[in-house]
Amino acid sequence: MVTGQLHRRFAPRLTTVYFQRFSQQLLRAYPRVVVVLILDGAPWHRSASLFEFAATHPRLGLCFLTPYSPDLNPVEPVWKWLRREVTHNHYFEQLVYLGKALTGFFQRRRSHGAVHQLRQWCHNVC
Repeated sequence: MVTGQLHRRFAPRLTTVYFQRFSQQLLRAYPRVVVVLILDGAPWHRSASLFEFAATHPRLGLCFLTPYSPDLNPVEPVWKWLRREVTHNHYFEQLVYLGKALTGFFQRRRSHGAVHQLRQWCHNVC
């Protein structure tokens, strides 16, 4: 099942603990299906504790991209879109304003074009 739904979770730092919380959020959002995460080589994606976490959650699948292959990562176009609309040529006097701009971007983009992008990616890669 490809939903095209874009999920996000704000965290104060990028760590395995916060990534596990995000994974739990996804498992709760889709309680009856296997959730497959497509991951790059970030340290919080490759930690021993994440593999232990995944081993205790049989509905969670971890699919690792080959190194240095951002063109295979389906979220890269989203980051490009986000930077173009939110951060390029914008100055945020306070971090809270950046957070509001990011939240607004994700609220406006709920599934807008994401289903098509994800299906296209699956067609090309899967």
